[in-house]
Amino acid sequence: VAFDRSLFAHYQRLIALRRRLPALSEGDLRWLLVDDARGLLVFARETDAQQVIVAINRGDAEATVRVPMPARARAEGSPAPLRACISFSSWERHAGVM
Repeated sequence: VAFDRSLFAHYQRLIALRRRLPALSEGDLRWLLVDDARGLLVFARETDAQQVIVAINRGDAEATVRVPMPARARAEGSPAPLRACISFSSWERHAGVM
């Protein structure tokens, strides 16, 4: 198996991001969307000081999803929960595997 520099660089960026955002390794986990049929996962990780929302597309096609935003993400004084519309391409395209 040949060394894949693009995939290696992708993992290095993910590791750097995890180090920069403590909520990714220390925060509470809350699933916002699990869609096995399309290979989509969206979750929130949060600490008292930080909230991070992660969207993963393991499918073959670009996807757009609507997910409920955690209460802490709502605008102050907002009476209704916010929803986010997230578009993202396939894992392979981001990882440089294609």
